[in-house]
Amino acid sequence: MRAAARRARSVKGWRHHDFTVTYVATQSEKKTFAVMKRPVTILSGFLGSGKTTLLNHVLKADHGLRIAVMINDFGDVNIDKDLVVGQTGDVVELSGGCLCCTIRGDLLEAARNLLTSDRKFDYVIVETSGLAEPFAVAHTFLVPELEESFRLDAVVTVVDSANIEPCLRSNATPAEQIRCADLLVMNKLDLVTPDDVDRIRALLAKINGDARVLPSINGDVPAELLLDIDAHKLATVAAHHHHGHVDHGEVLSVSFAAEIELDYDRFDRFLQGLPDGVFRAKGTLAVQGISRRVIFHRVGGRNVLDQGAVWGEQPRSCRAVFLGQDFDRNRLLAQFRDCAA
Repeated sequence: MRAAARRARSVKGWRHHDFTVTYVATQSEKKTFAVMKRPVTILSGFLGSGKTTLLNHVLKADHGLRIAVMINDFGDVNIDKDLVVGQTGDVVELSGGCLCCTIRGDLLEAARNLLTSDRKFDYVIVETSGLAEPFAVAHTFLVPELEESFRLDAVVTVVDSANIEPCLRSNATPAEQIRCADLLVMNKLDLVTPDDVDRIRALLAKINGDARVLPSINGDVPAELLLDIDAHKLATVAAHHHHGHVDHGEVLSVSFAAEIELDYDRFDRFLQGLPDGVFRAKGTLAVQGISRRVIFHRVGGRNVLDQGAVWGEQPRSCRAVFLGQDFDRNRLLAQFRDCAA
């Protein structure tokens, strides 16, 4: 009851705030070269902000676009690819690692392959790692080779309203992601109060006063407010092309992948007992007695379990990634393996 009441109170509160939701350009207002170039949206946001949930909403929307999705994840196991469902276009999986640090070459190659392949697509969405800086990603699409075929439409940064303040205090990356954005999506508004909204809006404006802001619960934003909005400012990338790189080498990444089944009760105890240093975890699991994939997320101290697609004839397996600081990775992996049925 308390959670439901808080949700209702929060939704009522943010609806009275002055969010910008009516800026979408009409077709007649768009530049003529947009017809010739495929628009590109870069989807950014810190760990656990809700990027993949928002992406799923976009892919399921009735927009008629064939969307090619490039997904990058931090760690050896690409979980985000598994969590994207109902895609209307191709998913191009990039190699592991932070997109801005190590795989700009792969991103360039993936874009080249899209252009030379037989794939039919109208639009590109690049979902970056939660630890990626969008400036370098955006600059990839401004090189002459790609600029002839792609138009950088917008950098969209998803903000976890419930956790953004402690994240900004503990890590430099969220501020960089906010600073780069043309559009900010204030997500998880059902988990904060109207007073929180005022404070967070002021904080975002202090970091990036030029970005438009949209409200969101569970990543549910109309696709027409996100796609082909012609919101990107070329000067933004140029001004930050030589920005100081954010060091996230201190972030621990632990990955697990094996064809095993878990005991539900053991896994639940494992999840509840994760150390405070693990501030992000996610994965798809095979749980004994459950025919569907079990999808789990941990953001801060909040755990979420949900059901995914039926396993069917596919081998039942577990894939998970744990991110954080100051925890014993070997002990964590041993505890996870102990959840096996």
